[in-house]
Amino acid sequence: MRKGILSVLVLMSCVFLSSVQAQPYGPAREKARKAAKESSLKLDKAYIEVRELIQKSAITGDEDHDAFTLALFKDSHQQWKKLRDSQCSFNAHLEIYPAGSKLYTQTFNNCTAGKNKKYMKYLSAVENNIREARH
Repeated sequence: MRKGILSVLVLMSCVFLSSVQAQPYGPAREKARKAAKESSLKLDKAYIEVRELIQKSAITGDEDHDAFTLALFKDSHQQWKKLRDSQCSFNAHLEIYPAGSKLYTQTFNNCTAGKNKKYMKYLSAVENNIREARH
């Protein structure tokens, strides 16, 4: 009888402790998810704006050169997204085990949001350079 009661108490304390430990990560996980999503939407918008600026600008006046520049820009953006995802996955794997856990996803999303913000600064610089070259 004592073993049964003790087992129930141990089980209840484990359930309680696991729920207490999981609670602090809930809002942080949600914040990381929203930050990654919002930064990705802003990044996509910034990319489209720069892409359209490159298309309209006739940077050099040489159609073939400008078309190749646009193709390089598109390719570099796709390659950057792959690099971002790969680096964030690697960083999250270094910090969190097992992969796919809630904390892993939070770490991945925080990394994604941070890298998106840095890349948006780069896109802004590219946009400024194109605008300055046109004048």
